[in-house]
Amino acid sequence: MPMPEKGQPFTYAQYMMLDEDVRYEVIDGQVFNMSPAPTPKHQAVQRELLVEFATYLRGKECTVFGAPIDVCLADRDDPEQIREWVEPDLVVVCDKNKMALHHKLYLIIEDRCA
Repeated sequence: MPMPEKGQPFTYAQYMMLDEDVRYEVIDGQVFNMSPAPTPKHQAVQRELLVEFATYLRGKECTVFGAPIDVCLADRDDPEQIREWVEPDLVVVCDKNKMALHHKLYLIIEDRCA
């Protein structure tokens, strides 16, 4: 499936039809490319934070997930209506019913180190 033309809104349903190796974030229907791949320093920071959160949350209701994981920011369940999602480095989910849709999350972490 081709990407929409510039200025055309893009939905999560369209995104799910792309190849698995294609990674984008979309805000208000506008596509932002996720490349290049994270640096080793970025990956090391993400790993350490993931371990710390996983250790802290062990036995609690919340769960931590590391990228890649899509987080839909809209309060909608229909992929045709979702026009905002991101792929943060870490996500903490406390409501097991929200894990499939990845919205209404407890915490989202984006590591901006080089």
